[in-house]
Amino acid sequence: MKNFLLGLLLSIGFIANMSAQSDEFDKLNYVTLDILSPIASYAPRYEIGYYRHLDDQWIVGAEVGYGNYATTINFAADGKWIEKDYKSFSIAPEIKYILNPARKTRKFISAELFYIYHSDKFSNRSYTNTNFTTTSSYDRADYQRDKFGLNFNYGMIINFSNSVGLIPKIGAGVKVRNVQFSNAENLNVTNLNDYQVSTPHFNSRHLEVEGVITRFNFNFEIQFFYKF
Repeated sequence: MKNFLLGLLLSIGFIANMSAQSDEFDKLNYVTLDILSPIASYAPRYEIGYYRHLDDQWIVGAEVGYGNYATTINFAADGKWIEKDYKSFSIAPEIKYILNPARKTRKFISAELFYIYHSDKFSNRSYTNTNFTTTSSYDRADYQRDKFGLNFNYGMIINFSNSVGLIPKIGAGVKVRNVQFSNAENLNVTNLNDYQVSTPHFNSRHLEVEGVITRFNFNFEIQFFYKF
């Protein structure tokens, strides 16, 4: 999947460079909508951003996002990733540095802080601790995930006209994830110290591992923007 996303970004960049021009625009404000977040995420949200040029090379702004079960339009609503009580909120301030301000397609690097809140209620599931020494099964429990971190991105502002376009970006950084289960009904805890088990892959088990985990973070976004 990551190779596919990287290939998609490179393809967009190649097409944009083929049509790049040196036109200058005097519109300083951007409103953005993340295209991928509502349809290609295990915690789908609608993320809207506002950005402003400080000068020809510096842009500052932030995205905020919100999602719940009623707003979900992708496969997660019918799978095992979210339930009826799903809610998610996110905020991500970002500062961008334009590498080629004279071009129509403007390439940039950026630093982005992010915070994600995710809550739900699950039934008839189980979770382990971060050391994988115990497993806990339950009939019903409240789930909460807090995730924050820092990404460094590379992207481009592709202008389709004087007002609209796309901003694809790819990046990497570090994330800290804190998962907690509470109000568990019929909790049954099993000690796994006597079993030969392997360490789980934490990046793909955010619904099943309780505790604080620090890991590498991969970021890929495609934003539609309106400039004014």
